[in-house]
Amino acid sequence: MSSKLNLLLENRFLGHKQAVYDLQLDGFGGWYSAGSEGWIVHWQGGTESNGVLIAQTGEPIYCIYVLGNKSEYILAGGQSGMVYAFRRIVKSSPTNLERIQLNTLTSEDLLSSESNSTGNPDFKLNSANEINEDLKFEKMWEHKIHDKGVFDFFEISTHLFLNNKPDQKSIVSCSADGSVALWDLENPVKHQKKSSSIPGSLRCIDANSNLGNCIRVGGHLGKIFEWEILGSSWEDVEWTLKQEFNVGKNTIFQMVHHQNGYAFGGRDAKIWLADDHINIRNQIDAHWFSIHALAFSPQGNYLVSGSMDKSIRLWNAVSGEILVHKELAHRSSVNQIIWLDSETLISCSDDAQIISWKIIH
Repeated sequence: MSSKLNLLLENRFLGHKQAVYDLQLDGFGGWYSAGSEGWIVHWQGGTESNGVLIAQTGEPIYCIYVLGNKSEYILAGGQSGMVYAFRRIVKSSPTNLERIQLNTLTSEDLLSSESNSTGNPDFKLNSANEINEDLKFEKMWEHKIHDKGVFDFFEISTHLFLNNKPDQKSIVSCSADGSVALWDLENPVKHQKKSSSIPGSLRCIDANSNLGNCIRVGGHLGKIFEWEILGSSWEDVEWTLKQEFNVGKNTIFQMVHHQNGYAFGGRDAKIWLADDHINIRNQIDAHWFSIHALAFSPQGNYLVSGSMDKSIRLWNAVSGEILVHKELAHRSSVNQIIWLDSETLISCSDDAQIISWKIIH
């Protein structure tokens, strides 16, 4: 089965100066990227688009989160514990925005060419071009929600138990400070409640609809913590730690959910497949070094992983069988992978590059 699939490098997008840490879909065929230089860049779908610098912060961004079908809001989690919120502005006519020159290299042989791992030598920033896009963001606020780096966000339906309206957006974030925070997008200063801190770092969040008013957070020593959020108003919100699950013994960096199944990956370089109750059904010795990227395909039949060992691997999500092993997919750690569609992957890396891959049958 593995011999019938391959992963073909489709395009290389050169638009960041430093490491790219996160990617998120924009909801209409493109995606956003963010990383060490503090930029948030938008990329249109296809191979000929240019990356557009839509927002920037003064510090490295560890994670971004897109809210709304048309990217009405973007959240960015900073290295210091600061969270930045941006709101989209729709213009009726073209506007001058800073544009990042995109270079596409279609030959897979370029993987072996020389490159500076701290940046792209062909990088160019051009602010003089007009673009036919109604895409611009304004900063809503920036607020220090955590004491250390912010690693993940999740929108949760608090109107089911808090006295707020269904259209009010409540966000959960987790951090290297060992805490989880619940806060309101419009007013995080007034409406914010943090859990007590647990030892070590918290790296990833799951709050799928099966959990109701509970969330699961992965972190230090292979632990998954399940918290229940109780209260009828922001004034009486309480965090209650219901249970803990053990998934290996090392930090969990990635926790992804599809239908009734989970996949976990982290510092021990293994992939752990589990059911909805986190009963482990398969353990895979997946990579040589830490797994930083993990994502189910839209249909849930494939699972893709990316690692500090620079490789990308494609798996049968049910059996755990390896289907494709792409060595040296990047020149440095693979930090995130997203599915653009059922056969197209987008990956990013410490090598400052974003690459699109096509699954070939």
